[in-house]
Amino acid sequence: VSGLVLYFKRYSHGGFSGFNIGLCMMIGALLLRSITELVNFLQLQRVQVTAGFQLYRERMLWFYERRRMIHLLVTPVTMLLYITGFVLLLPVFRTVFSTGFYWYLVVSGSLFFLVFSFMLFRTIRKEMQWLRFLQQVGHTQ
Repeated sequence: VSGLVLYFKRYSHGGFSGFNIGLCMMIGALLLRSITELVNFLQLQRVQVTAGFQLYRERMLWFYERRRMIHLLVTPVTMLLYITGFVLLLPVFRTVFSTGFYWYLVVSGSLFFLVFSFMLFRTIRKEMQWLRFLQQVGHTQ
């Protein structure tokens, strides 16, 4: 974050351009997602595996229900921020880079986002399967 502040102090020249806003959006999206995942990782670490089955199940249910809310709220926001930020960078890239490199950035950035989205949605689907499993286990006992 301090590097971002130093960047803007040095290069913003008193105003925010589309490039600066786009860069902020992309970095903000990455920070938001990273912090969210770190908090979730720490919460998962607090779940005691040695607890009784019912207590363990309840805590894991809480964890995966929270993950579902994150996937419904935080994931779309971070993806939208990142895409919008990337699109805001494109006019600057078009003027600064050669045509070939510009199109390389557009195509590789788009492909990266598609592959990343596919992997992310597979992970979300697996987590939601775990949530359904834990809900069913509770109904059978």
